[in-house]
Order: sequence, then C-alpha cells, then structure tokens
Amino acid sequence: MRNISRATCLIRNLTGAGLVAATTVAMAPAFAWGDSAQIKAQEQDNHVASSPVAQVALADTGPEMETLQLDHGPRATTTPWANEQRKLRNQQRKLRDERAARAAAQASAPTR
Repeated sequence: MRNISRATCLIRNLTGAGLVAATTVAMAPAFAWGDSAQIKAQEQDNHVASSPVAQVALADTGPEMETLQLDHGPRATTTPWANEQRKLRNQQRKLRDERAARAAAQASAPTR
C-alpha cells in the first residue's frame, strides 16, 4: 500500500510543478510589456493626431474653415472656445498676409 501512496504523491507533486511552470510560461509575455510611460505618450500622440481639431490645425493647406461644428459630448474636441481661437488665428493670418503683400508691393514698386 505504501508504494501506491508514494506514487500518487509523486504524481500530484509533478502535476503541481507542471501547472506552476505552465502558468509562468503563459504569464511571461505580460511581464515583457513596453514601458508604461512610453505607451501612454504614444497613445496621447495618437489621440491628438486623430482629433478633428488637430487634423485641421496641422493641415496648413488650402483655406481654413472659419469654425467647426460644435461637439457637446463629455469629451468634446470642438468647443466654442476652440472656435473663437480659430477665428482669431484666421484674422491674424489674414492681417499677416495683407501686410506681407503690401510690403512686397512697396519693395517692387519703382522709385524715382
């Protein structure tokens, strides 16, 4: 009888050790994850790059829309404040372009 109980005990111990080894191997990729600060920064960059305000602000090609449609959700990307900032930025851009055009016209005008 003793031999059977020793064999059963050995099998139980080996089974337990096998389960611990399998669990450790299965959990290894979870510990080999990237740096949390780096992941957070990348997610933030992706979120900023994908927001409609950022896409319009980053794309400096062609005429810019005066205002964007307002978003009233809990995480609004277009707010009345952002639209006011866009209006001010457009006014500044128009003034800068007008001044540059006047300066260019004065520089190219013949002097007597």
